[in-house]
Amino acid sequence: MLKKLVQFAKSQPQAAYACFTHGVRHKFTYFMRTLDISSYMGPLDKIITHELIPTIFGCPVSPIHRELMSLPLKNGGMGMPQLEYLAKREHAASLLVTRGLVNSMKGKSLAATDTESTEELQDMLKQRVLE
Repeated sequence: MLKKLVQFAKSQPQAAYACFTHGVRHKFTYFMRTLDISSYMGPLDKIITHELIPTIFGCPVSPIHRELMSLPLKNGGMGMPQLEYLAKREHAASLLVTRGLVNSMKGKSLAATDTESTEELQDMLKQRVLE
């Protein structure tokens, strides 16, 4: 899918960018949230970094610029995330958010997340991402 987008970007870079940011990257979201696939996202990141972005912008991209491009638009980036890092974050967040429901289904507790504040969940998420 990304290879076809790279070919499309040669003639329509703006449309390819819109297609990636509004469609293609969201196709991976379900898998990132439900499976621990961060180690498998490296090849996709390489295609994005070394083929798609240079084709869209017409020049190679340094690692610093790639970091900036991964920022959301509201923070001055291009909204082209690094999928390997994003997969870790999405999976960790999914596990934390659904923990109460999973425990309830296992019969361990009825409302595990009721006693935890949002701040505690965010702190735990940060710790899991850093691991």
